Parts: sequence; C-alpha cells; structure tokens
Amino acid sequence: MAPNPLESSRSVFRQRKSSFPAVESSKALDFRRLFKQVVPPDRLADRRLSFRSNQKMEQVPSLLRRCVSTIRKRNPLPSEVPWQFQTPLPNEILAKIFTQLEGADLRSARAVCGRWHRVIEHTKYVLDTLTPRPISRFVVRAAARGALELRWCIYGSAQAKSLLLGAQQLRAPDALSLEFAFRHFEIQRVIFKDVSLTNDLLGFFRRHFAVAPRFAPLSLVFEGVDVSALSPSVFEAFFADVAPHLETIQLRSLSGLRTDILNDRLMRHLDASKVRSIEISAPKFVFAHRPKILRVSDVTLARLSSEGNFPALHLERCQITSLMLAHYTENYLKKAAQETSRIQSQLCTIKKCPAVSNKVYESECRRRSLSCEEDDKKRHFYSVHADENGEAAFTISLIADELPKPLDGH
Repeated sequence: MAPNPLESSRSVFRQRKSSFPAVESSKALDFRRLFKQVVPPDRLADRRLSFRSNQKMEQVPSLLRRCVSTIRKRNPLPSEVPWQFQTPLPNEILAKIFTQLEGADLRSARAVCGRWHRVIEHTKYVLDTLTPRPISRFVVRAAARGALELRWCIYGSAQAKSLLLGAQQLRAPDALSLEFAFRHFEIQRVIFKDVSLTNDLLGFFRRHFAVAPRFAPLSLVFEGVDVSALSPSVFEAFFADVAPHLETIQLRSLSGLRTDILNDRLMRHLDASKVRSIEISAPKFVFAHRPKILRVSDVTLARLSSEGNFPALHLERCQITSLMLAHYTENYLKKAAQETSRIQSQLCTIKKCPAVSNKVYESECRRRSLSCEEDDKKRHFYSVHADENGEAAFTISLIADELPKPLDGH
C-alpha cells in the first residue's frame, strides 16, 4: 500500500523539541530571541559590551524619573497643589499691584475671580487710580420683554456704550451692583425715557449716583415716564440729590401723576440762581374725575423772581395766577433795563392753568405801565415791553384749557 503524502509531509515538519526546557519555566532572558542572527566570533565581545552600556543608559532615564517623582511628591509645584492648601498673596500686596494697572486692565483683572473682584471694588486707593470719565448723556430707557437699557454717551470722543438689565434682575434691584462703573462716571445729563419707575428702581439709581465722583448733572429729563407706582417721598429724595446743580429740568408726558408728586416743595430743591429752564408739559393724571391740577403755584415763581433769575418757563396745569405772571414779567423787564449791553428776550408758555386769564393778564400789565401787544398771526401770544427799554421783550403764550364740546341734542 502506497504511503499517504499528507502523513509524510507532517512527519517532515514536526515540531522541534526545546533544547533548553528549563528556560521556559524560568524568568531568565531567552538569548535566542535577542540574537536572531549569527554574530561573528570576533565582534561578539564588542556587541556584548555595547549591549550592557545601552542597558545602563536605558536605566538612567527611569532612575531620573523616579527621582523627580520623589522630589515632586515632597515639594510639589504651586500649580499642582490644591487651591485651599496654597498660601495666597495678602490683599495689601494685591491692592498695591492693582494700583499699577490702568482702567481697561483693571476691569479685566476684576473679572478673574471673586477675590480680585472684592479687592478692587473695596480698596479705596485702588479706586482712586481710576480716571473719571465725563459722561455727556446717561440715558435710561425701556427695552423689549420688560428689560431696561442703560446707555452712556461721550460727545467728545464719539463713544457710546450700553448695558441691558433683564426683567429678572429688575425684580430685585437691591441685589444688583454697578458701583464699579459709576465710580468713574461724571454724569452731565440724566434722561429717563419710557420707563415705569418704582421705589426700588429709583432707589437703585439713587444709590449708584451717590458713588459717582462729583455727581452734578446740569440737565434732568423725564419723558414718557410712568410714576403711578412711585411714592412722593422717594421721588423727592431722588430729586433732592439731582436738583442742586440743575440748569434745565424737563418733565414731559408723565403718566400716573397725582397732585402731590409735583409741588412747590419739590421745586424748592432747585437752585434759583442756576436754573435756566423749567418745563412741565402734557401731564397725565391717574384719576379722571378730580381736578387735574399740580401743586406748583405762585410760590415757585416768587422764589425765582426774588433771586433775580428768570428762567424760561413751560408750565401746564399748574396753580399759577395772572397776577403773579404780571409781577414776574415786570421784574424781568426791570432787570433787562439794567443790563443795556445786550438785547434780552424771554419766552414763557403757560398752558391750561385755570387761574390764568388773558384779559386779567393784559390789564395787570397795563396797570404796571407795560405795553402788552397780542400777536396778530399767533393767537394767545403776547409781547410785553417796558417804556424805558423797548428792546427787551418778554414773550408769553397763554393757552386756556379747552372746554368739552356739548353733545348733540343737549
């Protein structure tokens, strides 16, 4: 029987027996795996020497790594130490470092962490390094979704920045702090536009205006502001802070007014020697059936006249009388006669004041020897001159309240 070729091939390629059976169970090196090629006898010694040297060189980095690891464990780097175990710089040294920074860098450092934020905000001589910036106009206006926009403009450098306060932030304005920004604001004009003021919100602005350096605005404008939720005492406290340096005050289209929120006591905070213009126009009252008259009366005009200051007036629905207006006009023309170096002219508008009558005003002016002429083109406009100084003129517009038209059939 012929031999099977498969069995004969298996017998040829049988597994080789191990020459060193003890190596398989030991941990010694298998030189057959290290030296797979035949090494000449004359180079064998050199190869063994180089192998030993390379083996030692490979052990050096591992030894260095173990040394460095041991040293680091005993003396760790500051970046590897947890924050609570590091020794921070004292606040005094931080404050000294921050005094070397300018405004933009100081604001960036303030945003690094809470500790730097507190050191910068509560260290006086750090804040003294900030150069105050003159803010030409500070505007507060309503934004979408109950938010509030704060915008400040600098006319000289044509810069404008804004900040948006969300409705959720405005629910608790006492917890909101912008004092760092206001500490280097020199505000010249304050404008509130289309805002619903509350006691808390006005207190928020009052608190921040108090930290502004040399807070002495020259102009205050309230336009389209809702004051229905504002108490008279809070508004008077705010007005007392703003009014002493005002030259112009404009209260336009205030809604939710009550008769006690604008009165003579409020106007008493104005400096009679500085104010140049007073405007109270288009007031909207909260009630519908009571008399819609503000308690700004002859007392305010008498106080301004006694100081020798005659600002431009635009008063609507106030308790001004024709007699006081004639007295105010006479005193103005007397002062204008003394200053003959320049021609003076003044314009006043008295609108819907129930105690003011055109005929009574004309007769009172003539009784004081003043020429009172009504403008032919513009009704209710009067030009008043004094005989001794005909160049100076006092122009006044007297607009009476329109009576409601009767219904048809009555």
